[in-house]
Amino acid sequence: MLIPLVVTAAALIGSPPVLAAARAGAATKAVRYHGLVLRVPASWPVFDLGARPATCVRFDRHAVYLGDPGADERCPPVAAGRTEAILVVPGRSLPAGIDAGHAAVLSDRAARVTVLATWGRDRATVSRALGVASLAPYARAALRRPAAVRLATAGRAARERVMLASPAGVPARPGEAFSGLGFDACSTPSPAVMGDWGSSPFGAIGIYIGGANMACAQPNLSAAWVSAESAAGWHLIPIYVGLQAPGNSCGCAPITSASAATEGAAAAVDAVAQAQALGIGTGNPIVVDMEAYSRNSANTPAVLAFLGAWTAQLHAAGYRSGVYSSEGSGIADLVSELGSPFAEPDELWIANWNGVATTDDAVVPSTEWVGERMHQYASPGNVTYGGATINIDENAVDATLAAAGTAGAAAPPPPPPPALTQPSPPAPVVAPPAASAPPVISGAPLLAQPLTAGLATWSGSPTRYGYQWQDCNASGGACSSIAGAQTASYTVTAGDVGHTIRVIEAAANAGGTGKPVVSAASAVVQAAPTAGYWLMTYYGNVMQSPGAQWFGSALRARESTITGFAATPSRHGYWLVDTSGRVFAYGNAGLIRFHRYGYPVRGIVAARRGAWLFTAAGNVWAVGGAPWYGSPRHGLSSPIAGMAATPDGRGYWLVTLAGQVYSFGDAPQLPAATVSARVRGIVAARGHGVWVYTIAGQVVSLGGAPTFSQAPPPATTPIVGLARTADGGGYWLVDETGQVFPYGDAATFRLAVRAHPITGIGS
Repeated sequence: MLIPLVVTAAALIGSPPVLAAARAGAATKAVRYHGLVLRVPASWPVFDLGARPATCVRFDRHAVYLGDPGADERCPPVAAGRTEAILVVPGRSLPAGIDAGHAAVLSDRAARVTVLATWGRDRATVSRALGVASLAPYARAALRRPAAVRLATAGRAARERVMLASPAGVPARPGEAFSGLGFDACSTPSPAVMGDWGSSPFGAIGIYIGGANMACAQPNLSAAWVSAESAAGWHLIPIYVGLQAPGNSCGCAPITSASAATEGAAAAVDAVAQAQALGIGTGNPIVVDMEAYSRNSANTPAVLAFLGAWTAQLHAAGYRSGVYSSEGSGIADLVSELGSPFAEPDELWIANWNGVATTDDAVVPSTEWVGERMHQYASPGNVTYGGATINIDENAVDATLAAAGTAGAAAPPPPPPPALTQPSPPAPVVAPPAASAPPVISGAPLLAQPLTAGLATWSGSPTRYGYQWQDCNASGGACSSIAGAQTASYTVTAGDVGHTIRVIEAAANAGGTGKPVVSAASAVVQAAPTAGYWLMTYYGNVMQSPGAQWFGSALRARESTITGFAATPSRHGYWLVDTSGRVFAYGNAGLIRFHRYGYPVRGIVAARRGAWLFTAAGNVWAVGGAPWYGSPRHGLSSPIAGMAATPDGRGYWLVTLAGQVYSFGDAPQLPAATVSARVRGIVAARGHGVWVYTIAGQVVSLGGAPTFSQAPPPATTPIVGLARTADGGGYWLVDETGQVFPYGDAATFRLAVRAHPITGIGS
């Protein structure tokens, strides 16, 4: 379904006014209305809305519509997408609801008509039909100015704040739970039809509020409609038809894979503006419509990135997130992310036309989204109540819907588009910058760590930028500006722990300052992750459990084998090292220059400052400022298998494949470990002592390290790593398939399936 692109053009000289003829070539026909003449492709149907008021004005098919859209349009509920189409209405403004999102409007003063044009891939056809050389000079922002975003100043510093509020300042009440039947229709029914349907079994209605693929006009939808129908007892499901999967089933405008997250956040920003212009305030849900697609490597990652950013941005704005999709595509992909750090939506709307009016679903676990589900169980069809017929989808609902009676007064109509006095475009005027995508925050949301705002995507070649960082309630509530945080970077403080962070960016040029744009919110700020672990693969993939922050992977190191992983003492970063000694730094891990060591590097161990690299031959190199305490003498009876630092960082141990332990610095002397299989590594206990572990899963405690009595892991695949819990009261073993075995107080975490052999674990 469509948000039409908008243009504003000229009153043309001549009586009767005639737009320039279409370019010669394809067969065309003249369409005349109120003295205006369009030349459109001969195959396009022409609908006289005055004679046929029930005609559905939709922008996903080639057509010309003449007159005001009727209040009781007969629209199919499944229309989505946009293509080349033209609507001509008498007067100098469009009916309420037509201008949602972006549109392209031509005003002809002499003919006293307004033309709305949309296009998909063939804007040239529309240009020729309207008789303009290009639509680009007339493009401008949406006619409906989002009342939800208001710029204010505070004090002499004139700091910028973005405040979200309903039209006319009416506060909105959070959404209400509803259980029962609902329906959705492409075009919002008139108040009269809604009254007729008061005798129906339905208590909820889906309303399409905007989106780049919203296809049907909404002449009835307004803040006044929302207020009246909510007061009449209807529960509302606001629906936003945004960009679709790169390979989608509806031929809709697609997500761009490389910027999917940015597009998802931008869609949420626009959806909030559309909802608030209708009086649907914070605390209420907005559902994004993601039509069916094939689950493959092109579609699934792009859709999930889009939906995750959609949810995060809605939460930052104080709204609940919903997703509508097919059981076999979008819903299945969301379910597959359960237990991962992915930002799941608050509500699911499952499309599965099985005719069963319940919210149960075989794909969605019964323990997930309890009381926050909708099920579209019946395919489109004409249904009649009270003598009024609507083409609808039918739904079973058990979810939080938009609250009744929160809409407030209707927003004032937008000003009419200006008419030009000459057929030629006006002289170029420098317009203030306009953002098409919000800034993206980079960096880890951890105490004392820096966050950086990547520039938003602006038109108008800005010459200067302004920033305001905000602290937000972690549950998706209000945001407040952080005093003094007005540069492109911000260092997380103790007051941010337990909250999310977002940034507002404004840009200016010679034409003025553009409307500020808001980033998606960060994850909840942590003081320091103390639970959980990281897994690594030979190829440099790093995967984290809950309680461990992901900072990056060394996938660029595929030409060599990653052999070691070491978290920094604060757990705010980590290093990876490959066999050649190249060190890859992430988070707050300092950069370490590469040297040619002459031996294959076996691993890396963090020091209080810098790190140590070690080889199977027993060489130890201190890098990044770490002190050096010595190496075993040459002529080892067995190669070195692992290395561990003492808790105070003033010494270290090395262990051989046979279990012999070497001590350096303040590391106490330890006996050899008696083992029945080849040693894999050594890990220091928190207080004193070490654990030596083998590829068979045998763990030997030395020097007073605690012993845990749980059964050893099954001897089916080699053990490749051991990691200690933060308090030293347990540890995890991991095998090369990625199966993790907890001991002591080590927690059990669910991780995604690994595609590469695991080569280690860190904590």
